Amino acid sequence: MIKALISDFDGTLTDHTHQLNQAVVEAARDFQNQGFIFSIATGRMYQGIVAASAAELSTQTPLIVRGGSEIIDPVSKQVLWGKHINQKDAENLIAFLHTLEEQFKFAAESGEFVYTRKGIVVKEFGAGAQFADLATIPTDKVPKVVLEPASPEPLIDELIENLAQKFPKLHLAKISSRKGFGIDINSHEAGKENALKAWADIMGLTLTEIASVGDGHNDYPLLINCGYKIAMGNAPDSLKKIADLVVGTQAEDGLVEGMKAVAQLQQT
Repeated sequence: MIKALISDFDGTLTDHTHQLNQAVVEAARDFQNQGFIFSIATGRMYQGIVAASAAELSTQTPLIVRGGSEIIDPVSKQVLWGKHINQKDAENLIAFLHTLEEQFKFAAESGEFVYTRKGIVVKEFGAGAQFADLATIPTDKVPKVVLEPASPEPLIDELIENLAQKFPKLHLAKISSRKGFGIDINSHEAGKENALKAWADIMGLTLTEIASVGDGHNDYPLLINCGYKIAMGNAPDSLKKIADLVVGTQAEDGLVEGMKAVAQLQQT
């Protein structure tokens, strides 16, 4: 029996402007009123647009954020589970990425801040977030480093291979946007799969009682470990192949279709 649904954020729950369709808001509230748990799993930090969206959806259950490196309680604002990148790896990774600044924009996160070169605000790294100078980041408390998803896929695939060799203890997830591809970088103890298992423990659920929905390469570990798998219409073929259900795109309110399908499962 499915008791919970975890949704990806960008391209699944919201559009490229990070706005929620009213149909999704109403469906999520109705879904929860029926007794189901609704949550979010995203590469984004909680502060800013994710917090605002969770409030609009009336979601009060823990959320998986920062690429699966933190689980946060939206009520208490406390981090219930978290994994930081090893300090030495964080320092060496940031130094290495500085050498690639002409090719890739990147940011690191810690606490309530997004850290960029000289604190320059880059909305893609954190809509509604606070920005600070990367030179001041506490390198012992870095849950995530991100390369802006704005590059050709072959270039990102090559960089992922390079990073995997240089930093074997890091979790690397390819991400995408309308502008191109990028990378979420976390501790090897993080990622959506490990965070999902920790979330299930916190909620007192088994993985078979959880449904998930996503539209990107980085959602594969989330879907493959859940009892019911939903791929958005714009998802890559790798995601659609493992899905129990393929719904419409975000613009077509595919998530609404997914929530209705999960609710109907309990009636059969």
